[in-house]
Amino acid sequence: GIIVGGGVSRKIKNTTYEFQLLYIEKGSRDTISDPSDDGYKYKIKLSYLEVPVFCSWEAYKNISVGVGGSVGFLLQGEELDQHGNIPGTIDFNKFDVSALFEIGYYHSDHLCLFTRFENSIIPMRKHASGAVYLLNRGQYNTVLMLGCKYTL
Repeated sequence: GIIVGGGVSRKIKNTTYEFQLLYIEKGSRDTISDPSDDGYKYKIKLSYLEVPVFCSWEAYKNISVGVGGSVGFLLQGEELDQHGNIPGTIDFNKFDVSALFEIGYYHSDHLCLFTRFENSIIPMRKHASGAVYLLNRGQYNTVLMLGCKYTL
């Protein structure tokens, strides 16, 4: 999905602190079915307003590494099949708390290309069966982002 937003950053000594406000679409789909087949299709679509906060360090010339966390607020969540919304599904949690890891490449003083891995710490919702085992408390968001940042 898309990621759009803005943020502020402040460099103090060798560490850059960032605070962002993002609109982000997350989800999942059945990739096994043949797209031309009118058979079973499955998709989860989630839209969040997300607030990532993290620190980054210059690891090598023009390469940065960052770690932090994020709080997301669910704006919309849908679970769909080939007929539309699936009735009677378990509700999605209204909040998402995630840990994140980012690697960035500074092409110039203003442009950074990055990849970010983000994983929920708390489930986005419970398992349909209600099963709980050790740290597996439900379904989690796992996201790999590719993007660019432009600094003014």
